[in-house]
Formats: sequence, structure tokens, C-alpha cells
Amino acid sequence: IYAEPAPGDQMRLAELLYGRPARVGVLLGPDTAFLRPVLHDATEVVMYTPGDDLNHTLNSMTRAETLLALPDSDIYNAENVRNILLSTYRRKQGVLGFSSDMVKVGALATTYSEIEDINAQVAEIAAHFVATGELAEPQFPRYFRTIINEGVASSLDLRVTDAARNFARRAPAPQ
Repeated sequence: IYAEPAPGDQMRLAELLYGRPARVGVLLGPDTAFLRPVLHDATEVVMYTPGDDLNHTLNSMTRAETLLALPDSDIYNAENVRNILLSTYRRKQGVLGFSSDMVKVGALATTYSEIEDINAQVAEIAAHFVATGELAEPQFPRYFRTIINEGVASSLDLRVTDAARNFARRAPAPQ
């Protein structure tokens, strides 16, 4: 199970936040290039090579109104994350973070999974393996919750609805 939120769920969250299909941009580096096939709904996918000018790369994303951040240490690291958040904020682009901590420091929103959510999915995968002998393919978290930075949303002139606030897929209660 991948650690980051499912891109499809993040795109759906963007749609709920913007009240329509949002134009989502994604920066992919060497660590996240493998995700390109699952990002077919993104408006703009830009490849980033370590050493490129990150500001120039961000500025080239002219059609995107929000940036889907994926955990790639070449792009989102202690040196760059503040700059990315400020740069996108100035351009009135929201950032869909890859963790609740990222939202707390200035990203617009994210879906995130608690350990209980991951445990429920692992139990389902294990039960499927025991029943069939087939190992499941790598997958994104199935169960999640949403966190929204209401201050950032307000600054971006987004009216956050209850549908966005309550966007979640909860794990079934243990039997």
C-alpha cells in the first residue's frame, strides 16, 4: 500500500473544493515518474529533473489552478516546500498536499489515511491472499479522511462545502 493518497481521490477533492472539474497540475520527479499512468485526469503533468530551476518549472504550469503534490524528495523537501507554497499562493493556485502536516503549513487540502485505515486494508489484502493465494497488486490507500486549510481556501476565494469537508471513505468497523 502506497503511503501517499490516491491521485483519483485527490482529484475528486479538487473538484469538490472548486465546485467543478478543476485544472490540476502535477510535478513529477525521478521518484514519482512511475505514477504518470494514473494521472491521466491531470490537466498538466510536468517532469522535473533535479537541478532544474524549480520556480521556472512551477511558472510553466500556466493552465493549472491547483497543484497536486506527490511525495518526491527532489521536489518537496525542507528547502523547497515553503517556496513552492508561497509561489503557488501568489499565483492563486491551491496545493493539494500529500499529508495532513503539509496542509497545516499552508497547502489547501488533502486526503489522508490513519493507521487504522491502512490496517483495515492490509487485513482485506491478507484475507484475499489466504482465500485465493494471489498477492494483490500495489495499491493506494482505499480508506481516507480529508483535511482542509480553511484560511488558505478563503484566501483563494473558494467556498468550502460540507461535501468537501466530509469527503471520506471510512474503513468498515471491525467484525
